[in-house]
Amino acid sequence: MNENIVELLYKIKFTNEKKIAVIFNEETVTYQKLYDMSNVFYNHIIQHYMKKEIVCVICKRSIELIACVIGIIRAGKAYFILEPNDINESIISILNAMPKKVIFVETQNHLIDETVLMGGISGDNIANDSYVMRKGGDLLYLTCTSGTTKNERIIMVEDRNLLCYINAYIKQFNMREKDVVLQQSPVYYDGFAEEIFSMLLVGGTIVLTDTANLKSPQKIVEIVKKHSVSILPSTPLMINELNKLEIMPSIRAIISSGDVLKKSYINNLLEWTNVFNMYGLTETTVCATCYMCSERDDEIIPIGKEIEGYHLELRNMIRSEESNLEIGEIYILGQGVARGYWNIEENVVIKFMENGEQLYKTGDFAWKDRNGILHYVGRKDRQIKIRGNKVNLSHIEEIIYEMNNIDNVVALDCGKMQNICVFFISNQHTIDDIRAFCQRRLVYYMRPVQYFKVNEIPISKTGKVDYKKLREMYDKKKQIKNYDEKRLSNVERRTVQCLIKVLENQIKQINISLNNSWEEIGIDSFTYIQFLVEIEKELNIELNDEVLLKGEFSTVKEFCDYIGEYIGNEE
Repeated sequence: MNENIVELLYKIKFTNEKKIAVIFNEETVTYQKLYDMSNVFYNHIIQHYMKKEIVCVICKRSIELIACVIGIIRAGKAYFILEPNDINESIISILNAMPKKVIFVETQNHLIDETVLMGGISGDNIANDSYVMRKGGDLLYLTCTSGTTKNERIIMVEDRNLLCYINAYIKQFNMREKDVVLQQSPVYYDGFAEEIFSMLLVGGTIVLTDTANLKSPQKIVEIVKKHSVSILPSTPLMINELNKLEIMPSIRAIISSGDVLKKSYINNLLEWTNVFNMYGLTETTVCATCYMCSERDDEIIPIGKEIEGYHLELRNMIRSEESNLEIGEIYILGQGVARGYWNIEENVVIKFMENGEQLYKTGDFAWKDRNGILHYVGRKDRQIKIRGNKVNLSHIEEIIYEMNNIDNVVALDCGKMQNICVFFISNQHTIDDIRAFCQRRLVYYMRPVQYFKVNEIPISKTGKVDYKKLREMYDKKKQIKNYDEKRLSNVERRTVQCLIKVLENQIKQINISLNNSWEEIGIDSFTYIQFLVEIEKELNIELNDEVLLKGEFSTVKEFCDYIGEYIGNEE
């Protein structure tokens, strides 16, 4: 696939004009219609913004977003997608520092100046099939590594990087025009490009749905069956939930990425479909390895071998005292390695050239078995993954330090779910102060679930934070069932009991108050679904999933009040 990306898009459109390209709920568009929609954005950029280099698009998942992306690359520009709900001080500072850009918005945002309303772009004088010729080294899109702080790393991906990856992806899974994919990745992540272009470049069909539906395993099953979805990319935690549900006959491949995949997550799925585990980083254009899972695998699924166009090497080898294995740091080479970081000086970037080839030092460690299959071990630094999202604990500490009168702060991953807790020392700030600040400055998956105000942070003999002692402090500070049953209503008491039942297998001890948010007691989007199932069984009711999945109830108390009112109305 050495051709220009817009030429490839046009050829597929030309041969599939009447075929369905995208489905969003009950709305469908053909390849011809999608191309016509992109003409509006292409024409507007050509007429008004040819001196700009980057088009920022602040928009939710939609058919219009896909059309806009096509129009942008046809105009020879790079796109940078952001979610409207994620616009905060850090993102605004990034946008303000970005030169030669124009910002398209789905809805007006009072925090951002000089924007172009997407719905207000005129369709007059629409161009037909024209486009600006692109080169392999052109900047195609920008994407964030985690979407969080002012220190956020923004990756620059070129045309040749994406084409290298999509070409390998299409071949790896034998993608064809009769395939249908359910698009699940957040629109601001590189997985969005994978899911969109892998279908558009073979003439397949993309299924979109509301974000709330993507949080419900049962809703996903319904959508898959309704639209005969054949390819299902997802995260390990969601795959674990799908593993508990009924067979989806149309699925021929479930593709896991973004976190460690475990055998127990897929044991049922393996009985009726193929499951693949992929590994990679945003810096290497989504993924670089693939492994076809087997019933013979150990609990931790391997990450496999390089896909076409990539080469992985293990360097800086060490022998693990625990496993006695030769473990090395993963270096990724090939055309898929991105250009670099947009907002970091060159001497800070970990990517470099070697023998004329781009190479990325990942910071991940792995070992290779006798068959050449790679087995992931873990991170070199303090970067962890929360529900598939990369989180650097040091970034959280840096943000909290921006508050005045913070003497010391340490962010720690705690419990089996790797939720984040924070220990801090301050004579001026309360736990509520720190929590409120983090709510403003951090995206939801980076917000700590617990905060501990302490007198001192344990230090090792070498003068560094003693994380082992800190974890011991964490275990001591947790309390079991910290609530007074006599003071709870019947609904509140049974709700808390259901929460404990869901959480008891995931964290050692449970601390629950009615005023806690879901995050503070360790409930994420997946355990929230499990909790809803338990509460329906306990109270023998059927809840309104559409209301509950919108996340309108931020505390346990608000949820209990809703349930109490719901039961009253039912009676």
